[in-house]
Amino acid sequence: MRRLDNEKGKDYSLLKMKRTRVFLAAVFFFLLSGAPLFASGFQLKDIGGLSTAGKLYDHWWYSNGNITFTGEGVAGSQVEATIDGTTETVSVDEAGQWSYTPAPLANGDHQVSFTSSGSTVAFTLTVGGEMPAGVGAPAEATTPVVGNFAPTQILFISGGLFLLTSSSLLLWAKKEEKSF
Repeated sequence: MRRLDNEKGKDYSLLKMKRTRVFLAAVFFFLLSGAPLFASGFQLKDIGGLSTAGKLYDHWWYSNGNITFTGEGVAGSQVEATIDGTTETVSVDEAGQWSYTPAPLANGDHQVSFTSSGSTVAFTLTVGGEMPAGVGAPAEATTPVVGNFAPTQILFISGGLFLLTSSSLLLWAKKEEKSF
């Protein structure tokens, strides 16, 4: 039904419909913009039962060569596991988890890397050796934590909503201008 303002003869039902469309477009934009950001959570979570806590150290020590690496990634994607130049591929399951158990590693240093969706985690793994005295974790400020996307997403969504709102208001104002 159309309702007209008695004084100016304007159709307010049409304006209400346009506002609803702008709102639905903003919700659609929000849902689409969040999907790639949620997908960017590739990380190594565990080295043989030792939690990495998302830290990206360049050297890890482990007591024996029977190791299982686990992590998170984009569901359905592939993770390339490379140890000393030998690469194997594992799949990320529907829950976003992956696991890789190589053949037992000999004592000594091994170059390890995991790559998925353009992200790489690489480090040296020393098997069977003692961690040298005086080696400690770097300061928290220098250790990036993988997967914190909230500030970027908020900024991205706010900018998109601003653009949608401002363009809708400009179009509405131009239409109102023409109706006088």
